[in-house]
Amino acid sequence: MTPNAALKPASPLHSPEALERQTALAPDFPQAVLGTDGAPLGFNRAPVRIAPDETGLAALDRAIDEARAGRVSSVVLLLPDAEADEADKAAPNDEALFSALPKACRERLSTFTHPNRRRQSFSARLSALLLAARFMSAEREREAAYVYAEEPPYGPILMRRTASESTAAPALWLTLAHAAGGTAASLSFAPMGIDLERPRPVKRLMSVADFAFGADAAAILARAAERLPPEAFTEVFFALWGAKESEIKMNRTPQALVTHPRAKSSFEALPDGRRAALVVRAPEGRRLSAYFYRSGTLLLSVLAPAEKSPPAEPAVFALTGTPAERSALFLRMLEEFREDQGT
Repeated sequence: MTPNAALKPASPLHSPEALERQTALAPDFPQAVLGTDGAPLGFNRAPVRIAPDETGLAALDRAIDEARAGRVSSVVLLLPDAEADEADKAAPNDEALFSALPKACRERLSTFTHPNRRRQSFSARLSALLLAARFMSAEREREAAYVYAEEPPYGPILMRRTASESTAAPALWLTLAHAAGGTAASLSFAPMGIDLERPRPVKRLMSVADFAFGADAAAILARAAERLPPEAFTEVFFALWGAKESEIKMNRTPQALVTHPRAKSSFEALPDGRRAALVVRAPEGRRLSAYFYRSGTLLLSVLAPAEKSPPAEPAVFALTGTPAERSALFLRMLEEFREDQGT
């Protein structure tokens, strides 16, 4: 089924009362909650597991080539935390890795004062720089220079400048996400959004549903909490949460030339009055696609760039290996990245 094939335009919702009037909801609404692809909303996909070796790098290289050709929307690399016993056996050499980071990256990390937040941001940037290094290794024969830059509070970007250009322009967006248990980074040729969550009790989070999703969506969500099995509702809640977080990142606007917003997500009742759906739209009304992945206890949401219709799907990987193996790979890639930048 093509994305959104099962979804029909939903009536606009303006208040919980309007929800009842406009859609003639069935008493047991919602019987089901759908994603942007018309399938039940949940974390039903799995990333491709790759090892920190040449075979794994070759898989990333192929995916980056596919992204450059527009056959995939983006490349996402998930980095689950190593098991405690593995970490005890061989802790990564964080000092050497930190020293090898680009200056702008080190300066950005120095602004994080909380140790855990700094560690997570450090890990996510290692994944982002691995993706950037693989991209740049394929660009060596092209007459262009790429400069790493940070765009607080968002993720890094690569700026591109050719011999005939006097100023650099954004060429590659590196989007970051982290949660207890892992981090993620994505590479794309247009702004996109990702989010990473580890499930936690939803009851407390429901208290901020109005603020997070809006009153209309919160009203539908409250009904879903009453009617869906607890496990199914948890999936729905964190998919909506991930879509909203991803929307915020996709709408990053540090550059004056960017049109804001690029995406807006909503949670709507479908015209049949029996189902609800996550809907994400571009400014002109075209629907965008959100994808949801599970890796162990981690829940990854990906909001794809809106460059093509029908949209290309992301290529999503999870890096395996021990901390020592990962550390060796990251250090090697950082050295190559610095060589490509001439630093």
